[in-house]
Amino acid sequence: MSPTQPPVNLDQPLSNDEIDAFAELIETLEDQTDFPLDLEALDGFITALICSPRLVMPSEYLPHLFGEDLEAAFPDPVQFTRFMSFFTRRWNSVAQALNTPIDDLSQPAALVPFLTDWESTLAEMPAPERAEIEALGFAETGKAWAMGFLWVVETWEDDWTLPEEDEDNAETLEVMLDPFYTLALPEAELADEDREYDRDARIAMAIWSAYDLRQFWRDTISANAPPRVPIRQAAEPGRNEMCPCGSGKKFKKCCGSAEKLH
Repeated sequence: MSPTQPPVNLDQPLSNDEIDAFAELIETLEDQTDFPLDLEALDGFITALICSPRLVMPSEYLPHLFGEDLEAAFPDPVQFTRFMSFFTRRWNSVAQALNTPIDDLSQPAALVPFLTDWESTLAEMPAPERAEIEALGFAETGKAWAMGFLWVVETWEDDWTLPEEDEDNAETLEVMLDPFYTLALPEAELADEDREYDRDARIAMAIWSAYDLRQFWRDTISANAPPRVPIRQAAEPGRNEMCPCGSGKKFKKCCGSAEKLH
């Protein structure tokens, strides 16, 4: 009999080896989704779910990742458990980062997306393979992360759409989402004002927008929530006071007795 495995600490960030294992696992599953799924795109997907106006449950987002038939995507239950363990631990790390106030993205607590260093990756490829990858148009650092984020925004579009009369917040939301759309565009299609920033700067803008969106929806939901009505109980008479039922007996001998008091 194999020894019992210790329970996984879901608050423990993924190690470098586990990140590599997560990436390899995702590669085996990419044929199960219509979206070009890889570690970077999935990380953007996770980030957007955390920034969303409401909590989207696994029963809702997993079918969008792998289709309605999860057993077909994960014929091995151990593989599914492993995926969800990696996914949940990354979710918790991203959530912790976005919930921690920071002043600078270089701080240890700041969000660091899982991004592919395409410049180094392409440099190590044979020329024909490199040309093939470059022709596909996705070999730009941060692009897949932004596309994964926007996939959530567009899939749950109704959640991310504000009422027409709320023009100010709608405009603010558009400004916060703009860095993700900019990152998702090919370099050749960028507007002149976006070309003033290098790719690292545009990635930084999108990360800050993730922080802003997280707070934006918290503030918006809080502002629109109905006011809480405090629950007040009627003051109970002292045990030696006259019972309010009108019996003429003391409360402790009447409605406050052990037999009647609930």
